[in-house]
Amino acid sequence: MTSFDREDALVRAAFQDMKREDARALSPFDTVLTRADPRRARLHSLPVLRLAAAGVVIAAASVTYQAVATRQNPFTVPPEAAALAAWRPATDVLMPAPTTLFGAGVTLGGSILNFSSPARGQIP
Repeated sequence: MTSFDREDALVRAAFQDMKREDARALSPFDTVLTRADPRRARLHSLPVLRLAAAGVVIAAASVTYQAVATRQNPFTVPPEAAALAAWRPATDVLMPAPTTLFGAGVTLGGSILNFSSPARGQIP
């Protein structure tokens, strides 16, 4: 047994001792789970608190609705933005039409790269 193995065994034994001591000092996990925090239970059981929270939510929703419904200038799309949708760049004519690549169906046994042949989908 080398000195490294001896030291390793000593460290393992020390950690096992610490683990046993910690396990003895702690209460079982089941008792921790069953124990209830009395402040928290009392806080959530108050019906007045629940009613107040519901009132705040309803008031915030009604104020938001009133602000949106009575807006003086509703959201509109400016005419410049609508014109941008119809605009086409001047270099658009330089690009090949996408129908030449994706519009034609290819049959089995044919090549998608062979567009110049008169019989579509046939390998020359």
